[in-house]
Order: sequence, then structure tokens, then C-alpha cells
Amino acid sequence: MLTPTQSRGFSLARGFIVFVMPAVHSVMLYSSEEVKQGWLGSILGFLAEGPGAQLFMFLMGVFIVLGRRKTMKQILIRCLLIGGLGYLLNLFRLVVPYYLNLLPENYISSLVISPDSSVAWQLFMIGDILQFASLAYFFGALLHKFFPRFIFLILITSVVWWISPYTWDFNTVSNFSILHLFTGVPPQVFFPVFPWLFFPMLGLVFGRLLQLYTPTRFLKAMILTGILLFVLGKLMTITEPVEWNANFYRQGRGGTLFHAGVALLWTALFIGIAQLKTSNLFFRLLDFVSRHITIIYVLQWIIIMWMFRLFGYSRLTLAPSLFALLVTSILSFSLAWLFIKRPSSKKHSYEI
Repeated sequence: MLTPTQSRGFSLARGFIVFVMPAVHSVMLYSSEEVKQGWLGSILGFLAEGPGAQLFMFLMGVFIVLGRRKTMKQILIRCLLIGGLGYLLNLFRLVVPYYLNLLPENYISSLVISPDSSVAWQLFMIGDILQFASLAYFFGALLHKFFPRFIFLILITSVVWWISPYTWDFNTVSNFSILHLFTGVPPQVFFPVFPWLFFPMLGLVFGRLLQLYTPTRFLKAMILTGILLFVLGKLMTITEPVEWNANFYRQGRGGTLFHAGVALLWTALFIGIAQLKTSNLFFRLLDFVSRHITIIYVLQWIIIMWMFRLFGYSRLTLAPSLFALLVTSILSFSLAWLFIKRPSSKKHSYEI
């Protein structure tokens, strides 16, 4: 059973990453390479590639275990809704701006759009985190439904981790297809099932531990496992092929363990912070954005892509970059608040 402290810790851990999400994507698209390699890019890069999306997927697995049992119909419907939202987002953040001539040509060329196929179709079929989340939720929910025993969760999580690099050799399907979601690479697919499925699977494991352990023992297990994965993963990357860790979105076994360790330690840190019983405006903001991650994620991408013509692609220096990220962040959170109109709601929605 999730304690209030654990619930608040999970909320704060995820809320902080959601809070910086518009800033991360703004710098990623608007800022010059000099800014990206400087202090601003380094801080945001750590938050994006350290706990980042791995944390979201880890917590998805945890709350699949803690949530109420679902029928196959409910699982399938939720899977389709999440995936459908991903392609609907592609329509409004990429396809519509493309037809309105809002996307810079050098940005489109950076996506390696094939000239022998419809540009709009290729933009529409890009795989991002919502497409992955739909598949991850489907596999995770099925695994929890039919193989809930701890030993099975450990075994399947280990298998996913081990076989992931081998699956990349089967990347022979055509670009921008549904099958490409499993083994593709950016820019066609940013979160391929292999190896990203490891993180929600690890969440399933810790969801079971949360049910079995006392809060103190659970926190110790999270810290110790996090340190172990962090160190072991870092050491493994030294001996792995260079190409395994050349792309953040398709890490080898070592990189996968390393990022899992960061996500666990980040979560443990905020569970510790939650024990302080601190309450302030910033923490309330983190709780709000954590509870409404999906709408904020959708809004911030639409805002950023529709403002391309204002800020440009990879050209802003430091001061304009700071201004741009403030604009996109304020608009994202404000529009989300106006859309929801219930910022003080106590309802939590941890599943993407």
C-alpha cells in the first residue's frame, strides 16, 4: 500500500522533471550549439537524460502494480487511447505546422525526411514517448495480469535488458512504420520498445517490492539498487561497443542500467524530501504538473512547434534562450491550468 509520504515523493520526483520539460525542449530546438554545450544545456541535458523519461516509464510500471485490476478490454482501450493521442499530437505539432509553413526547412531536413515519400505522412508517423507508452502499458499490464509473481517479473525484465542490443540487427522494416516502433532509431522513432521497455518492467518489480516491504525497507532497497545499477552500468559502458552508447535513445546494456540507477536514486531523493513535510508554492506547483503531465506534455509541444518562426531552429544565444524557455514554460503551465480549471484537485493520475 502506498503511504502518503511515498505518494508525495513520487509526485515531487516526477513533477520536477515535468516542470523543466518545456525548457528542455525549447533549448533542444531553439538554442545554438554553444548554448547546448554550455551550463544551461548541461543542466537541462542532465535532467532530460538522467531521470527524465526513464523516471516516467519507471513510475508507470509501479502504478500498473498499485492500480486496480483491469480487464483485457480496459487494457486494450487504454493502450489505443495513449497511442492515438501520440499520433494526434504529431498531427497538431508537426503536420499542421508543416502545411502552414511554420517548420524551418533545416529542422525538417534534420529529421532525415525521405524525399521519395510524403513529408506529411512521415511527420505523422514519427514515434515518440506516447507511442512507446501505449505499447509499454499494454505489455506491462498484461504481464501484471497474467504473470504477477516476483520471480517472473525479474526474469522478464532481465530478458528485455539482455536481448535489446540484439534486436537492433532486425531493424529492416521500412521507416515510419508501426513495426519500426520496436527497434527504430531517431528521428523516425525516439523511444523504441527495445531497450526502453526495461524501465516500466523495472517499475513492475519495484511495485511488487512496495507491496511486500515496509516504507523504510523499500526506500533502502531503492537506494541500494540505484547505486548498484548506477555503478555497474557505468562500468559496463567502458567495455561495450561504442555504437551501443552513441545514441541516448538506444542505449546498450550498460547505459540502460546507468539511467535506471539515476531514476531510482532521483525517486529515492524526493521520497526523502517528502518526509520533511515541507509545503510551499513551488512544491504545490510540482504536485500540480505531476498530476497533469499528459495535458502539459501535449500543450508544451504544440506551443514550442508553433513558435518556431518566432525563435528559429538552433540559433538562439543564451539570453534569448532563457527568454524563450520562460515564454514556453509559462504558456504551457498557464494554458494547462486554464484547461483543467481545478488545480487544487486531489486526484492523482500517475499512468501516462
